[in-house]
Amino acid sequence: MKISFFFLTFAFSAVLAAPPTLTDSARKESKSDSEVIKEDIDKMKEDVLNKKTQLMLFHQLLKSEAIESTFPIVTITHVNEMSSRYKIFSLTYLVDDDRVFTFYSDSNTGKQNFGRETKIFKGPLVPGVHELKIDVVYQGNDTGIFSYINDYKIPTESKRSFKVDKGQNVAVQVVGYEKGWALTDFKDRPDLKVKINGSNQSKELK
Repeated sequence: MKISFFFLTFAFSAVLAAPPTLTDSARKESKSDSEVIKEDIDKMKEDVLNKKTQLMLFHQLLKSEAIESTFPIVTITHVNEMSSRYKIFSLTYLVDDDRVFTFYSDSNTGKQNFGRETKIFKGPLVPGVHELKIDVVYQGNDTGIFSYINDYKIPTESKRSFKVDKGQNVAVQVVGYEKGWALTDFKDRPDLKVKINGSNQSKELK
């Protein structure tokens, strides 16, 4: 299995290596600058698409060799402890800059889709330190004399690191809660805390 993994890693690195760019002076002399620039841009786009395809193929190779099956399982859950005066307008989760969950209320008209707990992600992650980023926008939700808060949209974000150890599954719990006290301004109350395996062990990133 180790030999297969190192072979795949080597093959992947070789495939991603960009070929050297050769300057074709004859092409530049026979075509206008705008034509040459357009050709260069098209080639760059093609290179980007090729690399995305190569990444997809590499992930497929990992699965076919059952390498991912040896990685620890990471489960991420969003816990909503906000009062009914706040509703989630949008919610985005990223792990190592890869988007793993997205919700926009505009795309789910009439549906909140959030109970107290919502499963965000469950899957294998390679052992090591990973970065978790949460972006949530709350919208005011009141039908009484404070209905003016319905126009409020309050962005809240958190960026944390967490460690995945070999052979140990990890449960990440992100809790949206209201901080402060009775006189704390409505827009200053939303906050996020991250728990790793039930305790506050994650490190906040600046």
